Amino acid sequence: MARRMTDIEIAARIVPTMLRWPPESAFDPMRECVEALRDTLHVLDEKCDRAEQDPELKRESIGRRRTQLGEHALAQLLAFEPFLKAELAVNERIKHLDTKTQNSLAKALNELREGVAAAKRAVVERCQMSAHTFAPR
Repeated sequence: MARRMTDIEIAARIVPTMLRWPPESAFDPMRECVEALRDTLHVLDEKCDRAEQDPELKRESIGRRRTQLGEHALAQLLAFEPFLKAELAVNERIKHLDTKTQNSLAKALNELREGVAAAKRAVVERCQMSAHTFAPR
């Protein structure tokens, strides 16, 4: 049985640098995306735990169920709507800001991209999927 992910572990893996982002509203769409990424991992973890605790499922069935859950989560993350919205909002706002804020937003957006990749790795790890199943993008 796989170990559950803790809140601290998820927060540490998914864009921990968000804590350093300025409080400016231009960063709000990215903050919302980070929360959506973390929520996605919490939901996945809960579903995997339910499958692992189901007394009617055999070991092979648990593995298949985790793989199904992982594949579904990875499919969500490939075109993660909150990220697409955040990226669009940042690219739209960046044109109207001073250079320092533009640079901060661009850096934060890259950190957010890395956060999506970290979420994909966390899905693969939690669902005990093989490396062949996961192709990072």
